[in-house]
Amino acid sequence: MNKNLEKSYVSFISEIKQSIIKSRYQAARIANREQLLLYIYVGKRISEKIDAEKWGAKVLEQISN
Repeated sequence: MNKNLEKSYVSFISEIKQSIIKSRYQAARIANREQLLLYIYVGKRISEKIDAEKWGAKVLEQISN
């Protein structure tokens, strides 16, 4: 096989691998961001529910049941 052809394939494959890795990191960042936003939302809603209920309503216990 021609050396130039081999080098072009090595470069081509390396470029594809880098694109895959970059895409995976981007997907992980997006997923982590969405999960964090979900946790913030859930925490805020639970906090609002606790504030809205009377003392001793055991909001977290009710949720866990």
